[in-house]
Amino acid sequence: MMKTRRYCVAGLLIFLIYLIGSSGCTFVPTATTITPSPAPISPTLPPSETPSLVESPTPTLLQEPLSPSTHPIVIYPPYESRSGYLLGGTLDGNWLDSTAIASDLIGGEAYSLYSDTAFLGTSTGSAPVAGAPYCPWIKDVTLDPQPRQVSVVALAGDWNPLPRIPQEISTENWIYLQAVKDLLEANDIGDSKVQLTRVLKIDLEGDGVDEILVAASYFYEETGHNITPGDYSIVVLRKVMGNEVVTLPMPADFYYRAQQYAMPEKYTIMGVMDLNGDDRMEILVGVTGWEKVGTLVYDVVDFKVQNVLSMQCP
Repeated sequence: MMKTRRYCVAGLLIFLIYLIGSSGCTFVPTATTITPSPAPISPTLPPSETPSLVESPTPTLLQEPLSPSTHPIVIYPPYESRSGYLLGGTLDGNWLDSTAIASDLIGGEAYSLYSDTAFLGTSTGSAPVAGAPYCPWIKDVTLDPQPRQVSVVALAGDWNPLPRIPQEISTENWIYLQAVKDLLEANDIGDSKVQLTRVLKIDLEGDGVDEILVAASYFYEETGHNITPGDYSIVVLRKVMGNEVVTLPMPADFYYRAQQYAMPEKYTIMGVMDLNGDDRMEILVGVTGWEKVGTLVYDVVDFKVQNVLSMQCP
């Protein structure tokens, strides 16, 4: 029996060579079939071919990029704000209101920023979006980076909007105090207090002859709610015509009767700039009041004053 077991062990050890087993012991090996994994196949390209690249799809713009002849104007108001409002602009030198020019803006437009006397830097504007529900006609535009000061004009244009810098004149100058007094008397409120808020000297046309801009406002009640007879707010242009000086009113409100909660508007000179690149300077008039903001733009040709852009939120 021991002899048989040795042969069985021996047979187990040498079965691959001799396949011999001792008497009384038959060893049948169990075969295991191994299926080899297929080797990875590397594609072989003909020498004349190169792999084609998968191109990213080109994004489809909702609108065409800003035309070189389209120049929007954005106003950052005279208080801290996270966005400005689209005042309007020009197309091929023609004035467009905010609704018309907003359709050409898709965001990413480059703006140059200006105070009323200096260049402040550049920013990128967002696409216009609807403003507050109570002023749905206003289109808000956010600039990045935002202006670091208030009362900023952002212009998308390649010309210098400040070819000439306005010069401040004292609001106590007797010539302009008298000019406003004469205007008040001509409008039957000559007993009102004469109160100038700003006086500027500027050559509007670049012809070497200076014009004078005068802003004056007086409200007996300073809350901005009510109106008292004799209240007023005006901006006028003093311009030489021949041998005399003429006074051309722009916005001018004269009040003759008391009104409760009328919320009157106050007009100020916001700046003087060339907004359409024709080397003639336009006059920007700021509109403020109780929860009011706005900007009016006046173009002066010869002795005609025209309101070419207007945006207000009451």
